[in-house]
Amino acid sequence: MAGVRRKLGRVGSEGGTTHQRLSIEQSADYISNVFKGYKRDGNIDRFRGVAAELGPGDSAGLALLLRNDGCDHVDLIDRFRPDRDESQQAAIYRELSARFALDRFKSGTGDWDDDHFDGVTWHLGTSAEDFFAKLATRGERRYDSIVSQSVLEHLTDPIGAIANMAATLRPGGVMLHRVDLRDHEMFSTDHHELEFLRFPPRLYGLMTRNRGLPNRVLAPAYRRGLARLQSTIGLEWAVFVTWLVQAGAVDPPTEWEHIPKAQRDKAITSVRQFSPHIQRSFRTLSEDELAIAGIFIVARATDGDGSVGKAG
Repeated sequence: MAGVRRKLGRVGSEGGTTHQRLSIEQSADYISNVFKGYKRDGNIDRFRGVAAELGPGDSAGLALLLRNDGCDHVDLIDRFRPDRDESQQAAIYRELSARFALDRFKSGTGDWDDDHFDGVTWHLGTSAEDFFAKLATRGERRYDSIVSQSVLEHLTDPIGAIANMAATLRPGGVMLHRVDLRDHEMFSTDHHELEFLRFPPRLYGLMTRNRGLPNRVLAPAYRRGLARLQSTIGLEWAVFVTWLVQAGAVDPPTEWEHIPKAQRDKAITSVRQFSPHIQRSFRTLSEDELAIAGIFIVARATDGDGSVGKAG
C-alpha cells in the first residue's frame, strides 16, 4: 500500500514537527504570529482563565504566550508528541523569554524544559475527539478559550469534536480554530488544488489512514455543525475565509461576500474548470463552497441569557 501511496501522491507527514526546519528566530516569529493572529482575528483583548490548545506539536511556546497574556492554566492536547530536539526547543523558549519576559513560568533551576512549565499541562496519547468527549460527558465546563492551528482537518470527526469542545466552554468562552482545507501538498505541488477530491472515499481512506492527512471535511460541513450548535446549546459563531482555491491567501480572514471580487472570480473560475473531475459527492457543493480552501472559526458560548460574553 505504501507503494500505491507514493505513486498517487505526496503523503508524507512531519507529524507536528513544525520547528525542526526553522531557525530559532523563525520559530519564535512563527509562535508570536500565531498568537497575535488569534488575538487579532478573534477580537481578543486578553486571554484569561483556563485555555486549551489542540495539537501543540513539538513546542509549548504558544502556551507560554497564553500564560503571559493572562491565562491561569493551559492544557496541551495531542494524540502524539512528535520527535523534537530538546536543545532547539530550549533555545526557542530562551528567545521567546527574551522578547516577552517569560522566566517566571519556568519551574526549576535548570535550562528551559517544556515538561516543567508553571501552569502548563501536557495531555498526550489521547485524541482531541476523545479528550473533549470525556469532558462533555461529565458535564465539565472547564475552558475559557480553546484554540487550534491547522489541526481540525486532521481529525476523524472534526464536527463532533467541535460540538464536544463547545460543551466544555464556560459562559462567554471562545473557540478559535484555523482550518487548512487544502491537501497539504499531497498532490497540489504538481496538480490542481482540488486534485485530492478526485479519489473515491474508500481509496482515499486507504491512502491516508493513520497518517494524519486531510479528512476532506470542507467549509459547508463546519457551517452546518456550528449552526446546529447555535440552535441547541447556544453558540454565536462566524466563519471567515483564509484561502481560496488557486487564488491564494485572504488576509485578514474575511467573510466571503467581502473578499475582493477579482479574487473570488479567479477561484470560482478555477473550480468551474476542474469540478467535472472531482467525486460526485463533492459536486453537490456550490462553486462558492468548493472555492474555500481555508477558514478561521470564531465561536463564543452565550452567557445563558442569549448574550455573548467577550473573552478577556
